[in-house]
Amino acid sequence: MASLAIHKVIADKYIDNNKIEDKVQFYEGTYFVDIVGDKYINHYSTFIKNDSYADKLCRKVDLVKFCAEHKIDTDFDKAYFLHLVTDYIFYTKYLLQFPILQDLKNQEVARQIVYNEYGMLNGYIEDRYGIDIEDLPESGRLRIKGQLNIMSVKDIDYIIDYCASLDLDKVYDSVSKGDYGVFDNCKINIQEDK
Repeated sequence: MASLAIHKVIADKYIDNNKIEDKVQFYEGTYFVDIVGDKYINHYSTFIKNDSYADKLCRKVDLVKFCAEHKIDTDFDKAYFLHLVTDYIFYTKYLLQFPILQDLKNQEVARQIVYNEYGMLNGYIEDRYGIDIEDLPESGRLRIKGQLNIMSVKDIDYIIDYCASLDLDKVYDSVSKGDYGVFDNCKINIQEDK
């Protein structure tokens, strides 16, 4: 998943650019996926025994399953869908580009690498986007000092802008039919921060 800080910024920007009637419900939908109940059920994950970490990332979010069970006619469901779409983009268009995450046999090590990067990014996100990490649910408040080894702030900024600007109705219409081509314009080129 993208970090809760990334989801918060995307939600903020989406609200700024779209008519959201109930912002409280929108933020609840944003966080629900990661903090209430079983994350695998909430993400509509479908795993196969002995999946590699890369395979798990590919199957972490099933948007078609979500669409079969939900409409996006409430602010809660819009935010829930935006969260899942963000995670889908984050997994399939970004994290899978990193050979180290594909090659690692130890999935827990790969997962820890990703979560450490989130902790390192939180300070940047807080400064860049003016959010207070302490306002996030507890699981999103991780702070780690250090140098990013995989992710790039330029890439994170691109993902935030891309996801926050999506036309969710158009995305929903496409993926509900199994058409993921709506994301073909998402071009994340792994960048080094200079």
